[in-house]
Amino acid sequence: MSEYNPSRQHAPQQSQQIEQLDLLAFVTILWRKSWLILLLMGAAAALAYVVTAFVVKPSWRAEAYIEAPRENELGNYYALYNMYNLISADSSAVQPQQTLSGNAVNAEPLTLPQSVYQQFVQQVKSYDVLKNFWLSTDYYKQMMNGDKNHDDGLLESLITSVNFVEGNARNNSNDKIELTLNNPKQAAELLTAFVTYANITTRQTEYTRLISQWKTLFDQVNLAVSNKLEQDQRGNIVPASVWQSKLAMMTSVQPLDNQFSAFHYLKTPAQPLSPSSPNAMLWILAAAFAALLLGSALAIILALRQYAASNK
Repeated sequence: MSEYNPSRQHAPQQSQQIEQLDLLAFVTILWRKSWLILLLMGAAAALAYVVTAFVVKPSWRAEAYIEAPRENELGNYYALYNMYNLISADSSAVQPQQTLSGNAVNAEPLTLPQSVYQQFVQQVKSYDVLKNFWLSTDYYKQMMNGDKNHDDGLLESLITSVNFVEGNARNNSNDKIELTLNNPKQAAELLTAFVTYANITTRQTEYTRLISQWKTLFDQVNLAVSNKLEQDQRGNIVPASVWQSKLAMMTSVQPLDNQFSAFHYLKTPAQPLSPSSPNAMLWILAAAFAALLLGSALAIILALRQYAASNK
């Protein structure tokens, strides 16, 4: 039989009492040094306010909300695209249909406005498009100082200042383009200029593709009319009058115009009313919390030193 040891029953109680005493001692130390902790917190908060108000340069973020364009915003590109599809009457000659995710046909195909908008988003995200845009701006040229490292670093920072934020249907949010600079007026103006620049590059891409397709189809139709062919490339019977009708339609169309918008504004860029950074309140709270931790640690250290000195 094991011997009865009363000290085993008292050990947990003694340990619990010691922990309570340590906790009370800790709270007592902090209470006695609360003036020091509050002083450090106030100083840290004041310093954070001064830094955010007078030292750190504020950044301003201009925003533009966009979505796919309306059919009438595509200019006569919409009519010529559909006429090309009608005349070709060959699904293999049409641009590949895509889903909204950019994959091959497995789900609902993109409409022409959605396909054009997808191309526009790619241009907005393109590093080369962003680089060429900033290289063409007076803003970048005026900030250059001739030093390659400085100018390259400045260019990279400007490229990263533009951000595309994809919308979320679940949150009922739309796609957004942001541009952050240290001047609110220039942020709004340059964001407008960039959206216009991306639209022009999209127009050039789409027009070049359609013109190339039209040229190929025109050569085929013109050759069929000249040689009085009565069948297409697949061997299907096509009367000569059909080829002549197609050629007449292709020669009667108007050239592509500049009334082409690859997107639709839901909110145009406007001058921001308040800086996006620094967040003064966040800085003050973070500084005060850091001072709270530092002050508490300092109070404990001073108390331990005082206790050690009194026991010598």
